[in-house]
Amino acid sequence: MADYIIRDARVEDCSEIFLMIKELQEHLKGLDRMTLEEEAVKNDGFGEDKFFQCIVAEEKPSGEAEPALVGYLLYFWAYSTPTGRMMTVEDFYVRQTYRSQGTGSALWAHATKVALEKGCRKVEWIVHDWNVKAIKFYKKLGGVEMSKGEGWLVYRLDVNAMRSVVATDTVNKQ
Repeated sequence: MADYIIRDARVEDCSEIFLMIKELQEHLKGLDRMTLEEEAVKNDGFGEDKFFQCIVAEEKPSGEAEPALVGYLLYFWAYSTPTGRMMTVEDFYVRQTYRSQGTGSALWAHATKVALEKGCRKVEWIVHDWNVKAIKFYKKLGGVEMSKGEGWLVYRLDVNAMRSVVATDTVNKQ
């Protein structure tokens, strides 16, 4: 079992969180599509108009070593009309050498506790279908796969599609 603490991320953690975001994107084979910059993480997570919350797993230092971040869970609040308040997990990552030591479970337990304290009725996230280890972990948590069980599909508009929607809006043009 690793010796670490789970805590809310602080602005001074941004550089390390950003490095872990890049590590995760590399693992997900998405680093070449990543356009996010560190400054955006700082502004969007710790600025005046926060878009996300983040918790981190921090290794307790031994001796004179500096504490090191070994994982993070990034989430935001959403609303579900059937159930009300919900937490959406955008990213969950534990560095390779800290996996299978309870770090990920501790991050999820902390996030779930925060969600319950906020009155959330559910937590949702997505996972790649090829990420078998993650799927096994989520099932162990009690996660339910919704695309088969409830027939949900996930859709997205990228920034170009968003601009196209706005450009073709004939009702709201002034």
